Amino acid sequence: MLRRLRPRSAYDLIALFALFAAVGTGGAYAANTIGSADVIDNSLLSQDIKDAEVKGVDLANASVGSGKIINGQVAGADLAANSVTSGKVLDGTLTGADITESTLGQVPTAGDADKLDGKDSTAFLQGNGRVIANRVVAETQGTPILDIPFTGVLSVDGCDHINGRVAFDTKGTGNVYITTERAGAIGFQQPVSTWSSATVASAYYHIQLARDVGAATQITQIELTWKAADCVFAAQAVQTPAL
Repeated sequence: MLRRLRPRSAYDLIALFALFAAVGTGGAYAANTIGSADVIDNSLLSQDIKDAEVKGVDLANASVGSGKIINGQVAGADLAANSVTSGKVLDGTLTGADITESTLGQVPTAGDADKLDGKDSTAFLQGNGRVIANRVVAETQGTPILDIPFTGVLSVDGCDHINGRVAFDTKGTGNVYITTERAGAIGFQQPVSTWSSATVASAYYHIQLARDVGAATQITQIELTWKAADCVFAAQAVQTPAL
C-alpha cells in the first residue's frame, strides 16, 4: 500500500507540490472574498464586531439619534464653539450663576449687580418723582423757565442786564407754601398763588414748594441761579411724588 503512494517519478513530486500550493492559495483567496452578499441581513451581533473598531466613517450622516446616547454623557468638549443658540436653551432655566458678571455692561466686578454706574439706589430719585430742568436767556417778563405740572410756572420777571428777577405763579391750580433760601437768609410765606424774588444782579435760590394733594403732601425742590449781565437764568426742580 505504501509502495503505491510512493512517487514514481519527478513529475509526481511536481504534481504533489502543485496540489499543496493550490490548497494553500485557495484558502487565502476564500478568506478575502467574503462580502456583504455573503452575510445574512440583520445577522451580525455585537460580539461579532471587535471592540473599539467602529469609527465615524462607518456611520451614515445624521444616523445617530438621541436614543443612542447615554443620558448625561454629552459634555462641553463634544460641542462646537458658538454652536448652541437661544432656541436650544429651555426658557427660564438660565440663572445668574450661568453668566459671568464681568461680561455685562456697567457691571465691572462681582457685587455691583445692585448698582448703576457704581451708585447705590439711595443715590437716585425715590418715590415716583420727576426731575425738570431748563436754561433760558431772556429779558422779557413772563418768559417760562420751569413749567411744573399741577404746581405752577417759574418764569423770568424781568432783566435789564444790570438786575434780574424771577416769579412763580400757580396758574390757577391753588395756593402753595413757599420756602426760600438765598445767601443764608431763609424766607417762609403762608399759602400764596404768586411769589417774586428779590431784584439783584445775580443770585442763587433754593426754593421749596409744598402743597396738599389729597391725604399726602407734594414737595418740589428748585435750585435757581441767574446772572443779570447776560440775562441767563437756569433752574432744576425735583418733584415728589410726580403727579
